[in-house]
Amino acid sequence: MRILTWAVAVVALLWSSYWFLGARFARQSIMAAIMHAQNNGAKISYSDLSLTGYPNRFDLSITKPIVANANNKFNYSSNFIQFLSLSYSPWHIIAAFDNAQEITLFGQAFRLESTDAKASLVLSPTQKLALDRLIFVARDLTLKQGGKNLAKMAVLDLGLRARESLLSTPLEHRYQFGLRASDILMPLSKMPAELAMSLTLTLDRALDQQMTSELANLRGLELETLSLNWNGAVLSAAGRILPDAMGRAQGKINIKLQNWRVFYEMALEQNLIAPKARPNIEGLLNALSKGTNLLELPLLVQDDWVSLGPLPLGRLPDIFAR
Repeated sequence: MRILTWAVAVVALLWSSYWFLGARFARQSIMAAIMHAQNNGAKISYSDLSLTGYPNRFDLSITKPIVANANNKFNYSSNFIQFLSLSYSPWHIIAAFDNAQEITLFGQAFRLESTDAKASLVLSPTQKLALDRLIFVARDLTLKQGGKNLAKMAVLDLGLRARESLLSTPLEHRYQFGLRASDILMPLSKMPAELAMSLTLTLDRALDQQMTSELANLRGLELETLSLNWNGAVLSAAGRILPDAMGRAQGKINIKLQNWRVFYEMALEQNLIAPKARPNIEGLLNALSKGTNLLELPLLVQDDWVSLGPLPLGRLPDIFAR
């Protein structure tokens, strides 16, 4: 009995030593990463940072975090964020988010509100902590801009994983991105929609802890599938957009609209088409669809300028590095 007691005590002592050493290392690594990012121009602040969870977990809680990268193209803030990992698997992290988050992308400010937002993050066990895969789920999510609702959805699932390829080089890193959203409601629609998408992003650098100081640049986008189901109509799309030697976007996205008249009627109901233009536009759509319910149009991108079939839409923002 005495031997068993001593054995339990030794195991408890060893595990406690492991946890406290691990917690100390984790905190030092976090502070070093923050300092590295700040030295490279990132802006990071918080009101409190604590590490708890003994004996089974490492629980990092950050109150009022604010993160902005060096060129201010990305900014994030919320009341809190919490990162949880099991003591024996510190590279698999679960993140729990506040019900309200503020995000700014390329000068556009958005607010995300949800009842339950969580993420599962798996990193490579290396010094750079490169992303292996990421899953984000949210329920009852509302996307706002300037106090106005842009979209509501019952469920949002996002996924991102590193994608190995024979075409990969040290300057090109590929990531598979997937999205699924259900019961989507937008200001222009009274009927809920379902959305699913899969695409491959090619970046000029890996997604790792250095992202806090410098964002990766997009080097290519391949849309494998996109499907939007709404009120009996289906929009599907696939294609690719790449930069030319000057960084200008070039490419083509093939778009199919099954039961396209449903979308057309919605546009009429929302007065998106001027009354005088309706006969001409309806005649053009009937001609392009050859009188059927299927409308196929190419979304063409040439030198950053976009057109949908014969209709010019305008200029894309600079999505590729120049």
